[in-house]
Amino acid sequence: MPGLSPDKNTESEGKKQLGRILKKMFEDENEFVLEGYKAERDLVAEENFAGNRQYIYRYRFTRADQNTSKAQ
Repeated sequence: MPGLSPDKNTESEGKKQLGRILKKMFEDENEFVLEGYKAERDLVAEENFAGNRQYIYRYRFTRADQNTSKAQ
């Protein structure tokens, strides 16, 4: 994973680093298109095992040309 030292190259640190990269890509928007791909994010409230509410981002990645509506 870019930006991680060998001693921090773990699954949990990789997820954190990916989140940092995506945050920079999205900036203040909830979607962007890059090189033919569309990325979207939604902020979702979930309850954790302790019963506390937490807000997390859910991401969806699609080909940009598949996002056209087929309404008739």
